Amino acid sequence: MKDFYQIIKEIALLIAGALVGIIFIPYENEIFKSLGLIIGVIAVLILFGIGITEHICNFWVFLCRKMNNRKNRIYFYAPYEINGNNSSWVDLSLCQITKYLKDNGTACVRGKKEKLIFRYPITINPYGGTYPEKNISQLQTLNNIFDYVCKGGIYVNIADIPFYYAYDENLQRRVDTTPLAGNFSQVRSFLQTILTTKLHCFVFSLTSGDDFNNGITRIISLQENSKNFFDRDILIGNNQEKFTPQLAIPYGKGYFVFSTILINKDNLNLLNVLLNRTLKLS
Repeated sequence: MKDFYQIIKEIALLIAGALVGIIFIPYENEIFKSLGLIIGVIAVLILFGIGITEHICNFWVFLCRKMNNRKNRIYFYAPYEINGNNSSWVDLSLCQITKYLKDNGTACVRGKKEKLIFRYPITINPYGGTYPEKNISQLQTLNNIFDYVCKGGIYVNIADIPFYYAYDENLQRRVDTTPLAGNFSQVRSFLQTILTTKLHCFVFSLTSGDDFNNGITRIISLQENSKNFFDRDILIGNNQEKFTPQLAIPYGKGYFVFSTILINKDNLNLLNVLLNRTLKLS
């Protein structure tokens, strides 16, 4: 099925074709004065129909991204304030987070428009395990995020298991994006999260040990091509598999950067370190 934009382009070309036929009809002098305007309209319709305007827009986005990359400018996609209904594992306000980063030399811009993420080399989701979703039935925002990273963007999730919940603006509440473990279960398995199914990284829960006592309860498996942003590997099981609470996962031309540690006023420095390492990827 053709998308709406493609249909509009085809209609524009049809109208342009009809107008081309009109300009060859002989007119009286008064009507002939409008011939230049008609030709101009035809030219615009043809350019739109063949996608030139789309290429111009894409080039403008490319220029904005280059400029923001040169200035190390980070985009905070934050259409609403942080609260318990739309976030998880983030115990700070947006103002507290952005002020701290700016005070430490990180250039960040808060925006409420999803489409602006493509103008920045790095986009931050400040809501932890929840992300803003425009279309919960099709997960359109999630698809756009993966498209953004695939084309070279870097998406940073500052806390908790990324994409565990989606916040539906129409329902004004967060919705589970992780299915139940079984027909008669009320448990949502970490093996079925979007992180696991799309990026093939497993989540492991810590329940004891020094790391657990230091506030690290969820860690993500390290792959051969991923980068550990923590100070060391956390080894699990008899096979000593490598895990970490902070890592960068390559996807297409870009990276997903994840931290599963609770963010509060006492450990904001961890976020600053995470972003400084992220800037080196761009």
